[in-house]
Amino acid sequence: MGHIFLISIHVPLLRKKSAFESIETNGGWYLDVAVMAPIYAKKNLVPLLISGDKAFQAHALLEKLPMDVKIIEGPVGKASTIKMVRSIMVKGLEALTAECALAAVEADVLDEVFNSLSAEHPHFDIIKHSIYNFERSISHGKRRAEELKEVSKMLEDLRLANHMSKATAVWQSNIGSLGKTNSNSEIKENFVSFAKQLSSELRDRKE
Repeated sequence: MGHIFLISIHVPLLRKKSAFESIETNGGWYLDVAVMAPIYAKKNLVPLLISGDKAFQAHALLEKLPMDVKIIEGPVGKASTIKMVRSIMVKGLEALTAECALAAVEADVLDEVFNSLSAEHPHFDIIKHSIYNFERSISHGKRRAEELKEVSKMLEDLRLANHMSKATAVWQSNIGSLGKTNSNSEIKENFVSFAKQLSSELRDRKE
């Protein structure tokens, strides 16, 4: 049986195909893997997407560990492409929420803006998502920024605009680089003072 290489790094499809050809030519197995949720909560049962020629063989082994694995039929790169395209929305919403919330606090219109958003989008809890998204960017912003840089390269390969991904990478990097450790509960209890402090620390940063 060949060796199975579990590759979950977010890199553009063309580079994955190149790595696949090199490893397979030398007798290895290349398995494209995308981790689809935070690991700390579900640990070994975090949902995974896998693709590639050896996906079905790998699936039988990984299920026995046990792991939560879903096969995405298709070539190497398809699983991670799903994750990377999804990240345009997920990480982009984090950056968009941060920009909106910080502006609302600085302009002293937080209640009016959030009440308006809640009225127009009753199923979207803007304050809850703001708190959660801030914590995500604080804890993982630097890693998210690197992922979005690779997403931008993927979009270039697809000959598509990547303005949103580039801007998201800047936001994520700046917030993640501050070294803050605020929890969800801490942000919730002092949302306005937290936002003001964050704005102050971000104000003089260079992109």
